This record gives sequence, C-alpha cells and structure tokens, in this order.
Amino acid sequence: MVLSVSPSSNTALLLREMLRTSLMGIQQFLTADRVIVAKIMPKGEITVIEEVRNPSYKTMLNVRLSQFWGSQDLNYFHQGKLQVIEDVNEEGYREQLMATMDHLFGTQAHVIVPIWHYSCDENLSDDFPKKPQLWGLLMVHQCSGPRQWQPTEIGLLSFFATQISMTIQQNQFAHQLSQNNLHLKELAYWDDLTKVANRRYFDQYLAQEWRRMARDKQPLSLILLDIDCFKKFNDTFGHVAGDRCLQKVANAIGVAVSRPGDLVARYGGEEFAIILPNTHLSGASYLAERVRSQIENLQIQAAPNAPCRYVSISAGVATMIPEASRLPVQLVADADHLLYKAKEQGRDRVVSNLLVMQPIKKNYRNTLPPSATFALPALSEQDLLQNYIAYFVSRGASVHSAIDGKLLFSQPVYEYEGYSPAFLEYWHQLSGRSDFAELSLEGDVHNFHDFSVNQYTVQECSRCSLPIAVQSGQAYDVPNCNLCLVEEGANGPEQETLTTEQGKTGILVIGELPKDTNPTQEWLANNGFEVYFSPDPQALGRPYWGLPIQLIIITTDLSKTEIEEWEKELRTHPNLQTVPLIAFSLKAGSGLPWLGRSVEIADYILPPFNGVSLIRHLNRLNKMRESHQKSQIFWFPK
Repeated sequence: MVLSVSPSSNTALLLREMLRTSLMGIQQFLTADRVIVAKIMPKGEITVIEEVRNPSYKTMLNVRLSQFWGSQDLNYFHQGKLQVIEDVNEEGYREQLMATMDHLFGTQAHVIVPIWHYSCDENLSDDFPKKPQLWGLLMVHQCSGPRQWQPTEIGLLSFFATQISMTIQQNQFAHQLSQNNLHLKELAYWDDLTKVANRRYFDQYLAQEWRRMARDKQPLSLILLDIDCFKKFNDTFGHVAGDRCLQKVANAIGVAVSRPGDLVARYGGEEFAIILPNTHLSGASYLAERVRSQIENLQIQAAPNAPCRYVSISAGVATMIPEASRLPVQLVADADHLLYKAKEQGRDRVVSNLLVMQPIKKNYRNTLPPSATFALPALSEQDLLQNYIAYFVSRGASVHSAIDGKLLFSQPVYEYEGYSPAFLEYWHQLSGRSDFAELSLEGDVHNFHDFSVNQYTVQECSRCSLPIAVQSGQAYDVPNCNLCLVEEGANGPEQETLTTEQGKTGILVIGELPKDTNPTQEWLANNGFEVYFSPDPQALGRPYWGLPIQLIIITTDLSKTEIEEWEKELRTHPNLQTVPLIAFSLKAGSGLPWLGRSVEIADYILPPFNGVSLIRHLNRLNKMRESHQKSQIFWFPK
C-alpha cells in the first residue's frame, strides 16, 4: 500500500505561507510595527525566516540574531519564559546585549514568546513521553515608541505561538509522510541490489514513452544487454561475487547513460535494459558500444572458458518510430532477437536492427576513436553563435529572454548566399540588447555568454543529430543535449494534418536518385514518410499530380537561376502550387561547420525540429509571405 498526503497535509507543507498569514493577522490585531518568526538552526544559530512589517522600518528578514544574543539570553527562553519589554531604554534592560539589536533596528518595545514543538521520532513508542524542544521565537516589535503591553495581548501571542507550533508539527509529519511515500515508491520501482529501475517500472516507462514518441513521431530506441556466461561466473566465484558483479555493471551503465529522459532498468537476472527516447539507431548503437567498452574496462575476472578474459556483455539494439497500431512489446521482441543474434555470433558484441531501420548516412562516429573531433572552419565566437542560433530559428525555435520571454522570428533565415536581411536585422537587435549574454535558445542549457567565456564549440549530437554546444570530447559525452526533449510545442499550437491516407507524410525529392532508392524509401516509410524521387521536374508525369505532397526538397547543386526555373515548372502542377520547397545551397548562411559529412535528405526529415515540425513552420511562413513575391523557395545550407 502506498500512502498519500491528504489536502490538509499538503497545506501544512506550505509552512512559510502559513507563517506569513499568521504574522499578518497578529500585526493587524495588535497594530504592531514588526512581527517576525526566528528559527533555531541545527548549528544553534537563530535566524529570522519570516517577517511582516511597516515599510517605514528596517527589515530583519534573514538576520542572524545570535550575533546580538549571549548564551544566557537563549537559556532564558529554553526555560519557557516570555520576555515583555515596554521600553528598551528602561533601567536594567538597556545594558543587555539584546538591547543593541533593538537600537540597530529601531525597536522601542517588544514581546518575545518561545515556539515549541514535539519530536516526531518514529523510533519512540507512543507510550514514551516526547520532550518538547525550543523550535524558535515569535517576536512583536513596536518601533514608533514605548508601549504598555496588555495581558490580553500577551495571552493572544501565547495562543498564536501554540498555533504555530501545531503548524510546524503538522508540517514535520507531512514531510515525514512524504519521505515514507518516496521510500515506498523506491521499493516498488527500484531494484534493491543494483539501484536501477526494476522490471515493473521498465514496463510502465516504456509504455509511457511509446505513447509520447507515437504522438511526436520521433524514434524510440531500446538496448537489451546480457552479462555473458553469468551462470558460470556464479558457479565459479559464488553468489556474493555475482552480486558485486551485477552492481558494478549497473553502475557502469548508469555512468554511460547520462541524459535526462533515458532509463536504465534491471530486466531480469543478469539482463539489463536501456530506454532511449528521441534517439536514432546510430546514436543508440554508439551508446551500446560505449557501454560494452566501459564494462570491459572494469576488468572483472571472467569465469573459465568465457569468451573474454574479463566479464563482457552482449547487446541487441532496436529502434522504431511508434505507431498507435503497434505495441511496445514489438520493440522488446526486436531487441531480444538481436541480443540472441549477438550471443549466437560469439558474444561480447553489439547487434542492431540495421535491416529494419538502416541509416542512409555512414555512421562515421563508430569509425573514429573516442577523442576524435572534426576541425571547424575558422569562425569567430560571435559568428559560430550566430550560425548555431540560425539553425534552430530557421526551424521555428525561438530565443528566450528572462526579461521579455520568447523573442520570435517568423521569416526565412537563409538566402541562396548568406543570411536574409530580416535575419541579419533580427540578429543585430539581439546583439544590441542589454541582456544579450543571458539570452538562450528556448530549452537550451547554455546561454550566449557560454560561447565567449567557456569557449564552447558546436558538434553534431551522436543521438539526435542536432547541433549542440560542447567544450570538448564526443558530443554524447556531455549530458547537455536536451533540445530534442523540448521540441514539443516549439513550433506553436498548430496541428494540421500532414499525412496521406496510409498515415504517412508525403515528400517529393528532386535530384540525383540515390543508389539504394528502394531501401531508402522503405526505411523512411517505416518512420512515417512516403518519399517520391524524381531526377528533375520534367520527369514528373501526370501520375504525380494527385499525390498528397507536403514538402518538396531539391537536392541538386544548381545555380540560383536554375533552381528558380525548376520551381516555376513545379508550380504548374496543381497539387504543388502552395507546397513548401526547400533547396540546398553551399553559400547559404555560413554553412553547417559542425558537420563532418555532406547534408542528406534525412537531415531535413528525421531529426527533431525537422520532418513534420519543419513542414508546419514553413507552411506558416508561406502564409505570411507577400502575395507578389515571385519565389517561394526556402534556402538551407548544404
């Protein structure tokens, strides 16, 4: 049974708000100039934690009263006594150390009442008398002059101190109850031995992410891995050593899987699972290989006749873009089948479902040593930052200001050569802002200041293919690539239907046909896109006229004039007259300096902020364009 906190307990958790409400009532009833609550901290310091006052007088909020009080002063209140001073200048009091505080903060008269509370020590039985402890002090100040405190007023303050004590008690109980709930949830969802999620939580999280990725049409990857010959390891070294091995392996996986949103779980026995939302196959395969390498580097002695000298793992990696008509168990079955293949091929290896979702581009990251990076063109920090921002703004993302919120830009970013005048003006306005250094992309963990102070560069994320700001090492080594997790809603609330009758988004690609056209079409179809290829506009016959095309991409490297002529010809087709058209230019913007490869159509279809998200953004820009504009080409860097 999992306990839950009642609404009254939830109210009790808002201790500061409740204290402030009480102090406001006391101030109004007594017409006092200042009412404060001071708490005795664990190290014995007395600090003002809440205050209500007449703005004409100094604040005491966060003041440490210990600097004005001696030990005998605090002992006085530990005895349960109240202090009532009608005039701080009266004989016998003005010589005390406490009087220094009164003079400093302009207090002429005061009443101090102890606040008590009883320990909620769960180790004590109900029959054991719990000793009250001094929690803090309730203090009422008159600053306008001396004051003769009435017995009814002092009695009221004692009553309020008791009420505050009850509030503290309730707050402490609610906090303890919340901690117990958390502990119970940990017992229910986390594996006690390895300290990672258990099978129950794995099933729940996989179902949750399956629904989310189906809604966003983004890839969901799953890694299933198994410790090789673990039964033989247990038989050879014993179950205690086996438990230690499981703990070390789980810890190594946790270190490797660092991005928020990813989940490591113990799937059963010596088998572990890693759920990777918004992660393409190449990124998941890269991570699986990294996990395999890290576990190998643990150098845990393997059992005799094991495939390796040290404990190793076999892993199966599967990736799908979930659909409502499919179940997450299919992804698990794929990963499990590939794990079996890894064992069948000799263990100590990673096998992925390349036949199901084979990348068009070469996974160059897996061919490089871990420390390898691509040299960037010589761009200044300011130019690199501009280039980085242009990439995301061109896809509908916005710059965020803590002062003004979203700083939207709703025009094309690139031209055939360089940036559009509108974007350059936008960038000029950003650069002139007083908060320029604190600006950031919506959802990014880095602000603009990082590029100059921390000498950040930009690399392609191994997982989602977005450009991310990093200081050194492989992009995946830095757990800061979270832009793909915040894409939802980045392009506004518009959710027009962009799919064919088969539930896929239609895209027409004009240019040189890929050598593997059929596998490419099949792969993109598995990801929700119906892609049609044509070498040039002239080859588009009447059969193309009725196709539900939502985006045109021209990949051929031609001059601006030639591309514009192609566009005119394409617009003669009735179903292509208002469709957004993307064309690549080697001169657009300042290029994509973080890429160590050429741009592929997949870069505008699959990664986050592309595909359907990009089409929606371009459709909005089309609607905002002037009707007299001759060209409706959206230029992008190649």
